[in-house]
Amino acid sequence: MKKTIFLIVFLFFGGFIFAQNEVDALRFSEIYYSGTARANSMANAFGALGADLSTASTNPAGIGVYKHGSIAFSPSVMMSNVQSTFNGTITPTDKLSMMLNNFGVVLATEPGTSDIRALNFSFGYNRTNNFKRNYNIAGVNDKGSMLDYFMIDANGSLPSEMNSYSTYHAWNTYLLDNISGDTTSYTNALWWDLSGAETPKYGENQSRIQQTVGGAGEFFFNVAMNYKDFVFFGATVGLQSFYYHSVITYTEDNFIDNADLKSFTYIENITNNGSGINLKLGLIIKPTKFLRVGGSFHSPTYFTVTDEYYTSLASYWNSPDTEGNYNYSSETEENYFEYNLLTPMRLTGDLGIILGKFMLIGINYEYLDYSAMRMSASDYMFVSENEAIRNTYHAISNYRGGVEFRTGPLYLRGGYALLSSPYKDNKSVNFSKSQISGGIGLKVKNFFLDVAYVRDISNYNAYLYNGYIDEPVPAIVQTDGIITVTLGSRF
Repeated sequence: MKKTIFLIVFLFFGGFIFAQNEVDALRFSEIYYSGTARANSMANAFGALGADLSTASTNPAGIGVYKHGSIAFSPSVMMSNVQSTFNGTITPTDKLSMMLNNFGVVLATEPGTSDIRALNFSFGYNRTNNFKRNYNIAGVNDKGSMLDYFMIDANGSLPSEMNSYSTYHAWNTYLLDNISGDTTSYTNALWWDLSGAETPKYGENQSRIQQTVGGAGEFFFNVAMNYKDFVFFGATVGLQSFYYHSVITYTEDNFIDNADLKSFTYIENITNNGSGINLKLGLIIKPTKFLRVGGSFHSPTYFTVTDEYYTSLASYWNSPDTEGNYNYSSETEENYFEYNLLTPMRLTGDLGIILGKFMLIGINYEYLDYSAMRMSASDYMFVSENEAIRNTYHAISNYRGGVEFRTGPLYLRGGYALLSSPYKDNKSVNFSKSQISGGIGLKVKNFFLDVAYVRDISNYNAYLYNGYIDEPVPAIVQTDGIITVTLGSRF
């Protein structure tokens, strides 16, 4: 009976994957625009309104709406709260971080013809994602242990054939042992003193702490044209890059079925660096003074990604061995791997309504297909990983809307965004997001100051490790509050 359960678990969950997979592809393909405070406060629904530096990365034609040159700088601060619920235990984690959302310059020119009213150039930077977060999941697990995963993964293999980044650590720290007379069958510290019992008595403390830093952004080079104040064209070359560093510390202690094992701690350390290039084309049509209709095409970004990762495991015991050792440790050297990632293309539709000098309304629709992501390398085919991408993710639609009211030199703004889950099975793995935003602005002569607040709420499930099918699944509620300030001038 136990062997049958183990086989089912192994087939469903496989093992820990420290190489590149569909999770990495999604992480580095997702974009959450973070440009100027004005655009942020209106949920970045600025594609058809234009005249904002953020549009260089959303709808490049928006730069063509500028009638004067402009320079802007947008720092921000993020307050992140992650609350996990694991088997009845609630654990909150907070993190405060600062970042640069945007900076850029627009150079506006007048070609001197009656048809081409403006030929504008812009360059700068827009942040596209932020990875700075801390997670802490803790509680009592009465269903299983990571030691069971190690035992399942080891069975059928000699120690020299084990996964050197996970299972071999357990063997090397005496958490696994051979079943008597069989060099490829194993037991673990929770099973070897059962005295005929069918299964161990679980109920140990488990915790998973993840500390993540890094972010993603785009350096843009844009050219845009205003034709008769009726049609606006734009093109942007984006040079994207990201940095992601994660340290995951997994611990189990307070075991019920083994008085000798005090605890063990497994650590996974991952660093990703990526750089890529893309092209964006945008169009805005102004059929009337109060209406603007636009759209854009974003080509896939072709990334070159470098991974560095290593793992370690330490076990701690209450009784010494024959040499007086209470503790054992095992670790790997850093492993380096380079691969390529192709992100999905994006299509947007934009609508802008301008009611005199008193009110602006922006609406944005975005379509992309995450199942189109692809991974490749010169020395590895990524067949199973790309198949997992096709089976796990699907096409989604995102919606954004914002409004701006003007009262003299003061501007009041608000917005809302609904970002769909990329997962096909939304019931099991739902990662939809909603963003509520607001802000104020002040313009005095050629100088402007804008402040925005964005509240980002996500709900999803996580796993402590690839263990039993019926292991308790932690529920995560992540709330981010981002304050952005833009200082700028028009010339």
